[in-house]
This record gives sequence, structure tokens and C-alpha cells, in this order.
Amino acid sequence: MQKTINWLLNIVILVSVVFSINILSQRMTAEHNFTNIQVAVRYQDILHIIEYTDYELDEVLDIFLELGVNNITVEENVLLPEYYSVSNAKDFVTSDLARGYIDIVKEEEYRLVIEAIDEVTLDRIYDNLVTKGVTVTRDGDYLNIFSQRPYKNLTQLGTGFDIEALTYLANRGFEISPEIRGFTSYSEYGIQTLIDQLEQIPNLGHLLFDGTRIPAYTEANMIKFAREYGFAYMEFFSDTQEGYITLSRRIEQDGVYNVIRMFSPDKLSHIKASGILDTLELALVERNVRAFGFVLPNTGGVEKDFETLQDEISGFVESALGFGYTLDTDIEMKGWPVASRKQLLVIGLGAVAMFMKIIAMTQFAIIGYLAGIGGTLYYVALLLSSKIDAMQSMAFVTTVVFSSYGVLLCIDPPKKKSLTLALMHYCKITLVTFMGIAIMAALISEYSFAIGVNLYKGVKASHVLPLIIVAGMIIVTRWKEIVEEVKKLLKINWKYLVGFGILGVFVVYTVVTIYVSRTGNTTQIPELEALLRATLDDTLGIRPRTKEFMIGHPFMILGLYMSYKGFRWPVLVVGTIGQLSMINTFAHIHTPLIVSGIRTGYGIAMGVIIGIGFIIVYEVVTKIISKVISRWNIKLT
Repeated sequence: MQKTINWLLNIVILVSVVFSINILSQRMTAEHNFTNIQVAVRYQDILHIIEYTDYELDEVLDIFLELGVNNITVEENVLLPEYYSVSNAKDFVTSDLARGYIDIVKEEEYRLVIEAIDEVTLDRIYDNLVTKGVTVTRDGDYLNIFSQRPYKNLTQLGTGFDIEALTYLANRGFEISPEIRGFTSYSEYGIQTLIDQLEQIPNLGHLLFDGTRIPAYTEANMIKFAREYGFAYMEFFSDTQEGYITLSRRIEQDGVYNVIRMFSPDKLSHIKASGILDTLELALVERNVRAFGFVLPNTGGVEKDFETLQDEISGFVESALGFGYTLDTDIEMKGWPVASRKQLLVIGLGAVAMFMKIIAMTQFAIIGYLAGIGGTLYYVALLLSSKIDAMQSMAFVTTVVFSSYGVLLCIDPPKKKSLTLALMHYCKITLVTFMGIAIMAALISEYSFAIGVNLYKGVKASHVLPLIIVAGMIIVTRWKEIVEEVKKLLKINWKYLVGFGILGVFVVYTVVTIYVSRTGNTTQIPELEALLRATLDDTLGIRPRTKEFMIGHPFMILGLYMSYKGFRWPVLVVGTIGQLSMINTFAHIHTPLIVSGIRTGYGIAMGVIIGIGFIIVYEVVTKIISKVISRWNIKLT
């Protein structure tokens, strides 16, 4: 009966893998065809160049067009430059005062009186400030703006865009991406006023949002506008903005999100404006970023900075074209797979079946089958009520059970040590892991996971649970053998036993602590590891994960080679790190599948080589230890 059930579970897993491969093939096709890239410069940098050099506007635009620039990002104007209140000339040229659009007539403690160069500018400033909660009255050709000195809010609230200037840029062949400044007080009329103004811009591109909060992200007219033109997910910035996830979800239509990934040092204080070609290439190849914003360096010499900016753009464009990418403004992801609930049900059942197979290895098989049935019913209910939660939950389960099961198949040692047999078992374990990779990646291969709207949950737990499961299953299923091994160890002189025990606990604690703390992207890496990473990047192009080729795979091969259970089992537990790390590599949905595959392949190849080296060292060390033990008259067998 149990054999029949096992075969049925195997069939369920195979069907799940087939469905998964179908989803992943669609995703790989979409990624392969996703070759258009956008190169952007900032409008304020253009103004800065023509203000402080002898270049004319058309000369600067011609240079950028020749370099391949096809987009200009434009930050919304403010009334006063920031230095007006905090002695800081940052983005000076984006203010109406600095541009010469207004003159200040009178400054009072609670009132600022201005006049504008024309009626259009006066209307623009009035409409934008009033609809954002500022009290403004008109007095002929003047505006009375009620704000307390030093008028800080007037250095932050947007006053709209210079449509005439942006129309000229668009007519020169650039796509225009407006960057809307943040605001909290508004009316529905105020939002529509801003939208109506933006829609006057020809060749309007995706939207950008400045500040810690996306304005009006719950308003119907903003949602409709963002859905039509799309907006940018700024790397390392947008995920911190209030409203990003909400707005992204509300513009979604049938699994399609008009959101593009963009990288720019503009919002990142820790990244320089120049000398970042490697960073840009990494974002292009390994993060599915297709919009790249370049920033004028700020070294004090504008002419020299402009030359540096040209070199940065030229170097990146040349590199991107060499990789096979094309310069284009149409950078919306197309053809990305959207799995139906029925497909997700079939795919998720593979993880449930694998869970049952693990429990069936113990004397509690019937409990595992019942739990699997209950888990299936819960998964179905979750799919119907919250599709994303179901995908996230089952992806986590898949990672845990598949990275554990292959190792559990090979916990019993061979009668005789054999490198060939160890490598065969390693291939068997890795095959099981790749089945898990297919299922897990298919479960979360919606585009929302690639733009940070939804995330793979349980990263830390999925790096620890498989180790606990493998260790726990060894204890549960091999308890009698463990007791026998302990009895043998107790025959050793207790002083040596305590010494080795303390050393072993210290080593295990250190390895686990470093391993868990290094999981994720927030921990600062040691200088030596940084050097190793840089070397691998330069040599291989795509760097394998350190925890795989330096820890997981070598220890797995060493453990599979060992015939002494007392050594084999703990080493196999450590070796499990490589298997679960491989699955987690493919949980980075923003990384193209082919890149994750190459990274994993490099990790396996290098891990096998290092693992064979571990075996050689092990053989040498055990011979030395055997001689020492024979002198102590200690018997382990």
C-alpha cells in the first residue's frame, strides 16, 4: 500500500514539475525578448550645464542624442530654491525664482508677495499651490502667498511644470518623465489639475515620484493616470515610499503591471554619480533593470563634470549594446506569465506530495498523509481567498521540503568510501533540488514579485528549517545507531571528549551564526570576501554564491564520501546549506532565470572541485589523527 502511495506521490511531483517548466519557459521567453533599454538624464543637469558653461541648449541636447540618451527626467518646479530656507543650493535650477519665472515683491513674516513673468506662469503657480493646501490670493498681477518665514513649504511643494520648455525637449526626440514632488494636502480637483497639466506634455513617459510618500496614491484619477503611463520602481528607493505597493496593485490589470525598474544614483547617497559602470552593468544583466538615469557629478568644475557624464553614458551604452540590448523608450515588460489558480494548484501539490514523502520516512506516515490532505484543502481555500498569500506560502514550503528530501535519501553511509559513489549521490540530491527550484520559481514568477510589490517570505526561516529537518530526521529515524555511536565516544578519555566537544560546539555555533547573519542583502561583508567576490565577478562575469561553493557543496560531497556515521551525519547537515541556497537563488525573481542558472552552475562546478579538495584533506588529516589516537589507545570502532 505504501509503495502505491509513494508512486502516486511521485507522479504528482512530476506533473507539478512539468507545469512549472511550462510557466518558467514563458518567463524565460519574456526575459529573452526584454532587450530594450532607456538612458535618461536630468533636466536640472541640462540647465546647470548651460548656466555655467558656454554650451547652448541645442548643443547639449545634440550631444546627449548622439550618445544614445532617449529620456529626460524632469523634477517638478518649486517656488523658492532650497537655499532660501536652509542655506543649501541643491537643485537650485528647479525653482521658479532661480529660473527667473517670478520676482519677489515683498517678504513678510506670514506673507510672501510675488509677480510672474506672464499670466500662464501666474496661473500655474496659483493652481498648484492652492490645490495643495496653501492659502493664496490674487491681486491683479501679484500673488499673496500666506506662509511663515522662512517659507520652508514653498521650497518643497511643487508648482507644476514648464510645459513650453518640455514640449521643446519632446519635439527634439526625447521622452519626458515627470518627477512629481510629494504633498499630503490635496483635493480631487487639485490632483486632476496636475494630471491635466502633465497630459499637455508630448511624448510623455513613465512617472517618477519624489519624497517618502507617493501623493494621492488612493485617488481614482491618479490610479487611472499611472495605469496609462506607468511609473518607475527606483532601485533601493521606491520600496521605502509610502503608497508604492498600494498604487502598484491598483494599476494591475490581469496580472500586468505598468511598472518599470529604474536605476539612478539620483536618490542614492551611497552611490557616486561617476565611476559606477560595473554597478550599472550589474543592474542591467542581473536585476532586469531597463531604465538608467545618469546624474551630473558635482566636483565644482561643471565643464569637466559634463565631460565625465558623457564618458559614463558612452561607456554604459557601448557595453549594453555589446550585450545585445537595444536603445528604445518602449521598455514595458511584455509576455510575463500569469499563472491561473488551477495551474498554481497543480504546481503547489508537488510541494505537498514531497512533504508527505518526508513524513513517510518515519513511523508516522499516516499522520503525514492526513496532514498532506489537510494542507491541500487549506491551500485550495487560500488560493480562492488570497492568491498571493497562497503562492508565497507554498513557495516557502517547497524550498524547505525539497532542499531536505534529497539529503535524507542519502544519509546512510556506504560500506566502503567511494568518490564515484559520493558524486553519484550528490547528483541525485541536486536533481531533487532542481525539481524544487522549478516548482518554487513557478509559484512566484508573477511580475509583481520582480518589482517588489510582493515578496518571497520566510527567507531567514527557509535557511534554517531544512537544517533542522535533516538533523531531526536523522535523530528520529536513526536513534538506535546514534546511541551506539555515543557509547563508542564515551569510551574515549573524558578529558579529550570534553575538549573535542567544546571545540565542536564553538565551531558549529560560529558557522551557524555567520551563515544566518549573512543571509539576505543587509549584512556588511568582510574585506577578504569582498575581494573574492570582485575577483569572481571579473573572472566569471556572474558570481556564484559563496555559501554554495565554499560551504554547502563541498561539505555535502565530503559528507557523502564519509563512511563513519558519527562524522557523516553532521557534515551532511552542513552540506544541506548548498541545496537550500540554490533554491533561494531562484527566489530572486528580479534576476533573469538564465543568470540564476549560470550562477548556480558555477557554484556546483566550483563546489565539486573544492569538495574533492576537502576529501583529500580529510584523508590526510584522518591518517594523522589515527596515528595520534593509536598512541592514546582510543578505539572508535
